[in-house]
Amino acid sequence: MQNSNFNFEKAFFVTTTALRFGGTYHFKGINILWAFRCLIFFTVSFVVFIFTSNAVLFYDIPSGNFYEASKNGAIGVVAINIMTKYLFLFNNRKLIQDFIDLVNKDYEVFKKEIPEEKEIVIKYSKKGARVSTYWLIINIVLNITAPLTALLEMSYYYFISEFKFVPVFDLRYPTRLEIIKETQATFSLLFIFWCIFGVCTAVMLIGFEPLIPIFLTHVCGQLDILSRRMLEIFSHRSDICAQDRKEKLKQINVKLQELYK
Repeated sequence: MQNSNFNFEKAFFVTTTALRFGGTYHFKGINILWAFRCLIFFTVSFVVFIFTSNAVLFYDIPSGNFYEASKNGAIGVVAINIMTKYLFLFNNRKLIQDFIDLVNKDYEVFKKEIPEEKEIVIKYSKKGARVSTYWLIINIVLNITAPLTALLEMSYYYFISEFKFVPVFDLRYPTRLEIIKETQATFSLLFIFWCIFGVCTAVMLIGFEPLIPIFLTHVCGQLDILSRRMLEIFSHRSDICAQDRKEKLKQINVKLQELYK
């Protein structure tokens, strides 16, 4: 990667792409399109919460089916989690942007001829990026498994001439919807709806969850750099005068305060 191109967005492409897709990266594009995406995230998540709460409170628990209650309740918690994370990113957008700006400021080391520090920055940025990759793989597997399994099962039933609808996520819907959920139109809409919820979940988790590891690994990298600079200052080198040593220590202290903050 070229020095001039190394920044937060390039280093953590997976996470920033997910945040941008969800409309939670920089928040510079707060317009009709952003409002529409936000509406989709909240509407889909809220409807999922209503569906699962209805199933758990009025059917699963009264019938003593605690397995279904746990399964549906877990999905309801995920829906709340998605809405909460979205609100957190929006309400703390200034703070998160400040963190990103600090990381980009530290990446300015790439414009200096300090090979050892460049290697440290790359090393720790790769650790943060690896976390994003793990979340990407996990969410792809989790969100593809359910609809793919349903499609394969329906294909199997079709080939043995016993076709029947297999839902992505099976639960007891409100009465009016429960009556018509086996019709082709309603089943197709529900199938698409659950796929959209899977996308919303994946986008938010891939964009949100790696942020703390990314920032923490970056701080670890900066502490590693400062540690090396301290060793260099006190390595009994004759070419570092007392005044220069004092100035370097001052710079290290300022950077430490910034990192601790």
